[in-house]
Amino acid sequence: MKLKVKVEDSKLVAQLRKLPAKTVLPVKEAVRMGAEAVRNTMLEGMQRGPHSGRFYRVPGYSKMYQASAPGEYPAVATGNLIANINVEMDKDGLSADIGVLDTARVDYAAYLEYGTRNMEARPFIAPSFEANEKEIKRNIQNAVKKVLSRG
Repeated sequence: MKLKVKVEDSKLVAQLRKLPAKTVLPVKEAVRMGAEAVRNTMLEGMQRGPHSGRFYRVPGYSKMYQASAPGEYPAVATGNLIANINVEMDKDGLSADIGVLDTARVDYAAYLEYGTRNMEARPFIAPSFEANEKEIKRNIQNAVKKVLSRG
């Protein structure tokens, strides 16, 4: 369960790869910052709510927990989902994966994002990307312009 932030234009990527690594750093930083912004939005949405679902006791824990309602970010019960949301930069630094990168640890992430026939979705990946998409694009475009004007 992940998404990718990347510089998509293959001609532009080829042009950036020809430049010295140090010259391309602003673009790589814009990609990394965009990926981190999406991750931070996911974490904030889960931790700060709103959560308006039912209350129940989490198995194995003594505390009461208020679940999320359909359409809300997933509420935090054990912290397992939050602990496994990561950003991983690709080797070239021009793209990054964000989300649950090790689905073996959080096998229910897709159920939350898309829902099941028995549970409506509690999406966290798509809305987090959508909340940051315009700024990510603007920052990457500005970094590319800066690099190519110096290039």
